[in-house]
Amino acid sequence: MKPFQPDNSTGQPGGSTFLDRMLAKVAASFDSLRGAVTNDVLVTASLDNTKDWPVPHGLDYAPKTWEVVDQDANATIWRSPAVNARPAAVMLLRASAAVNVTIRFM
Repeated sequence: MKPFQPDNSTGQPGGSTFLDRMLAKVAASFDSLRGAVTNDVLVTASLDNTKDWPVPHGLDYAPKTWEVVDQDANATIWRSPAVNARPAAVMLLRASAAVNVTIRFM
């Protein structure tokens, strides 16, 4: 996607700074939405039922949601209810049995 360039940034007469600021904010909103919708970063992890496993998600903010894309065993995976001291870096996950998973965080 091509970044927005305001009309009056070229010094041409007739540009509206108010309209340029509004369009820049709309463009920034779409950019942030595109990152959430098109997150194609998949994280693999090995989990089991012995403890909470910190899984790095790479988002730099606490994920809004996540989904298991693939798993190699019959297991249920859930977010741990334990307090997570680093939600912008990892999510604490647990599984009902030993399993390797591929997860997409959003």
